[in-house]
This record gives sequence, C-alpha cells and structure tokens, in this order.
Amino acid sequence: MIIRCALILRIAAEDAGLPVRDLVADKRDEPTALARHRAFYLARTLRADLSLPQIGRHMGGRDHTTVLHGVRRIAERVVNDTDGEARRMERLRARLVLAASMDVPTNDLVSALDAAIEAAEFRLAAVREARAKIAEGF
Repeated sequence: MIIRCALILRIAAEDAGLPVRDLVADKRDEPTALARHRAFYLARTLRADLSLPQIGRHMGGRDHTTVLHGVRRIAERVVNDTDGEARRMERLRARLVLAASMDVPTNDLVSALDAAIEAAEFRLAAVREARAKIAEGF
C-alpha cells in the first residue's frame, strides 16, 4: 500500500481545519506552516522512497531545505512531546493508513476514520483490561 502525498496533504489540512490549497500556497502563518511541516514529516517517515526534493515538488514546489526544516521541526516537537505532538502524529499516521486502505468518499473520510480509530481504541482498552485480569489471576 502506497500512501500518496495528496492524501498526506489532505489529512494534515483536515487535522488543522485548513483547505489543502493553503498548505501548497505561499502562506506563512503559524497554523498553516505547522500543518505543512506535519505533512512534510509524515511524507518523510511514511514514504522512504521519496527524496526531500521529490516531497517538496509534491507539496507545492517547496525546496528540499524547506522540507528538511519542517521535518526537523516536527521531529523535535515529537521528541519533546510539545503540545501532545507525539500523540497527534500517531493519530495522523493511523488516519493515513486507514484512509489508504479504505475506499471512502472524501467528504466522509474524517468521520469514517474517527469512527475506526475510536473502535480500535475501545478494543485496545478491552484487551488491556483482560490482560490485567489475567495478570492478577482473575
């Protein structure tokens, strides 16, 4: 399964409440730049087959040094868990994997993915509870 850069841009834009056109435009306001940097980071971590210049071309014709700056910025936020960045990136990754594997119309994508993530988190909680009971010996 290949996660396309267009899907990465769409998921990053939806997460930030922005249109994709803002992420590929020359806008430099903080929310737009942060969403764009998240898209760079996701593309770099999920698409090892793409070079920095290729990612830049897919995401509005950005220079490879701009992509590298964005990747490093988000990597630092993930390591330091600034504003819950590690959890956010895991959620975005999960959304991307689900979206790439599902055939869902664009306008239903966010709600379908949210429902799938919620169901997975519920199942995970049940598994953890069962594991704890087994560890306690019932």
